[in-house]
Amino acid sequence: MKKLLVLGGSIAQIPFIKTAKNLSCIVAIVDYNKEAPAIEYADQYFECSLLDLSNLRAIANDFKPDGITCGASDVGVENCAILCSEFGLPGLSIDVARRVRDKGIMIEAFSRYGVPHPKYQVVSSIEEPIDIPFPVITKPVDKSGSRGINVAENPSELQAALADSFSVDGTEEVIVEEYMDGPEVSVEILVQNGIPHVLQVTDKMTTGAPHFIEIGHSQPSQLPSDAVDRIRRVAYDAVKAVGMTDGCCHAEIKLTDDGPKMIEIAGRQGGDFITTVLLPISTGINMSEYEIMRSLGTPIPFTEKNGVFRSVAVRFIEAKPGMLKSISLDYQAEAMIGIEELQFVCKAGVKYGDAQNNNDRFGYVIATGKTPQIAIDRCNKVIGQIDIEMK
Repeated sequence: MKKLLVLGGSIAQIPFIKTAKNLSCIVAIVDYNKEAPAIEYADQYFECSLLDLSNLRAIANDFKPDGITCGASDVGVENCAILCSEFGLPGLSIDVARRVRDKGIMIEAFSRYGVPHPKYQVVSSIEEPIDIPFPVITKPVDKSGSRGINVAENPSELQAALADSFSVDGTEEVIVEEYMDGPEVSVEILVQNGIPHVLQVTDKMTTGAPHFIEIGHSQPSQLPSDAVDRIRRVAYDAVKAVGMTDGCCHAEIKLTDDGPKMIEIAGRQGGDFITTVLLPISTGINMSEYEIMRSLGTPIPFTEKNGVFRSVAVRFIEAKPGMLKSISLDYQAEAMIGIEELQFVCKAGVKYGDAQNNNDRFGYVIATGKTPQIAIDRCNKVIGQIDIEMK
């Protein structure tokens, strides 16, 4: 049996781990959190930060994996590439991993390759002058999950926005970008032998300013087909720009009045169940299988799937500030039609703050339907029946 080392044990990794087990892998998870939800689905667990390269090396020496992967975890992308290089395993090149982790280096690659992107500036202190017209977005160059993202409409708001972005653990550089108006989508891409296969375009729902926390996703996109085609082309070009030749990519794009523009691209699967749950339902393609087999050195050649697939949506239950007393569903059978999964990820007796990023959630609902809107409506109907009591 092949041994797979997975960096990251969040709840979004659970379907990935299940796929690996279905492929008869012995799976070990690395995570700093001893209560990470995916641990119970693995064969072995190692407690370690994904940023601690020295200990990760020791773990790899101990476990002796046939493959190392991050699944949908962004934090460990660069160290995963380093470990794969050092242990002679398939993986991203270290240069590519750094390019898809550092938003400043990434957007420079977009610029060189002619991929449309917002005006930008990378700063290393809040005192540096900004030459981009307001409004602007600030975000750490090396964080994900909406952490440290802020919008500023004027110079005084910019100072506060920069301060907040710099305050996110160990942030040394912040990227300031022009604010792009328009619908936001993500794109799932499988790359094999230098050829990007654009699998799906996903509509995204966020809270908007100031933090743009993601509250839901749906597939396929409801945008006009010509807009989706343009988005696909930009995503394809972005993969080429960052130099990805094999693996999974998750791109985020804004459809502006001037056309699609890149926000960023990640060298991993999409989180929030986009790749692991939504994609197989809407396309019949299990990207996790491709990623697992690639990381083990036995890649599966990509083939298109034909058939009639369902629309699907995930909607997250936003955290509320205060002490959680209880959370429950006021069950009505009619509300459960088309519901694939309902999960609470919060605990009674725990004090929660205002939602600041994608980790601040009480749970999620996944639903299917004939159209994306039907799937979204089914999610919303269930969420409307959830009773949350705070102290």
